[in-house]
Amino acid sequence: MQATAHTIAPMYLRASVLCLAGGMACVALEADQPGPLRVSLVARAAVAHDCRRPMAVGLYDKQADKTFVCWPGAGMAPQVAAYDHGRRTWGKPVGIDAGRSNDDHDYPHLVVSADGHVHVVYSRHNRSLWIATSPKPRTVQGRWNVREIGRGLKATYPMPITASDGAITILYRKTVETDYRPIMRVRSADNGRTWSAPRPCIDHGSTRRGDHLDEIYIGAMTREPKHPRFAEGYNCSWTIAGGGPDRHKHDDYHKNMYYAFFRAADARWRAADGTDLGAHIDNTEAETHCKVYDSGRLERNRAAGSGVDIGYISKAWCDADGRPVVLFENHKAHCLSIGRWTGRRWAVTTPAALKRTRGFFDFARIRGTLLILTGDGRSVRIVACRDAGWKTVATYRPPQRVRDNFFIDNPRPAAFIFASSTAGSLWSVGLRSAEK
Repeated sequence: MQATAHTIAPMYLRASVLCLAGGMACVALEADQPGPLRVSLVARAAVAHDCRRPMAVGLYDKQADKTFVCWPGAGMAPQVAAYDHGRRTWGKPVGIDAGRSNDDHDYPHLVVSADGHVHVVYSRHNRSLWIATSPKPRTVQGRWNVREIGRGLKATYPMPITASDGAITILYRKTVETDYRPIMRVRSADNGRTWSAPRPCIDHGSTRRGDHLDEIYIGAMTREPKHPRFAEGYNCSWTIAGGGPDRHKHDDYHKNMYYAFFRAADARWRAADGTDLGAHIDNTEAETHCKVYDSGRLERNRAAGSGVDIGYISKAWCDADGRPVVLFENHKAHCLSIGRWTGRRWAVTTPAALKRTRGFFDFARIRGTLLILTGDGRSVRIVACRDAGWKTVATYRPPQRVRDNFFIDNPRPAAFIFASSTAGSLWSVGLRSAEK
């Protein structure tokens, strides 16, 4: 499997306004001006279908001056690759010998620990939690060390996060019963060598709901290095799911949107208003202190046989004042909605730029600007929050229809988007001007 720097012909690229130029500010370009974006091939026909959440897909490591990315290959085996910013090229992808799976939940996420090692975290759906570690710091080349965390943790949807003290925490969902699936966490203080026993994070166990919506679906975790009130930690947004009031079934309905802040220093949760929620959140606390949006009466799409209330994917960041902004899929209203904490309450709106948009690829804060990646796969839009309003500031037409489209964490202009196509190829998107 080869991976070389490759520029897609300019005919595929169209931008009316280019975002992220230079210092990541927005600058205007003439309509349909080709060539401002460089699409670099990472691998051909190399990615398996998955349902990965928009976080920890790739990151830029300053000490290595490399961008590391991961994805699921054939049989859901994790694959990794690195972009060398000095050489301006992608290296050959490396396959991690992790066995095979046919479950699209078994996708990987990637972090770099304090000692420079690259770690890929993945699960075997509802069964176990795994970590693979690079043989040397700040490189993906060589034979990776693969091992199970704990034993039989019944894990899925792993979400690894790191802190400035070097600790790695993995949040994951545990399958306890059909419609009782809490969020647990494990922690490593030695760069992933050993791990704590699992502890509950978001768990309705002591406050089970009458409508049986006791399954927790976290959309993503996003890092705030210096929150003005809470210090270092992570934004977390989630929805709840279950069988409804009449039966115990898995994921028949989705309801509501919730938010809380996970502090890195003490592993305690804070509500947007500052309320200390302790080490884990139960349903009563979530309803009282964390609810961003109430989706109302449960409804089902009879043809699809599933709930139509709230989508799986959500993501939150804080604005310049430290107030959280939550993006989520409001399926009842057939659009994306944004919940913004005003300082006293949650205000939920749908900006005009998102009213006919049902889903999104990713949501990021880059150089202080909130950015949304959305589109129909044939064309990708970047929607930015500027002057308290949301506007489409850029579009690009990918070389193949997009399936996944993610922002790189801590990105550099040469590679700030990592995408895969329905045909299985992977590429990065960057600014051509950044490579001069």
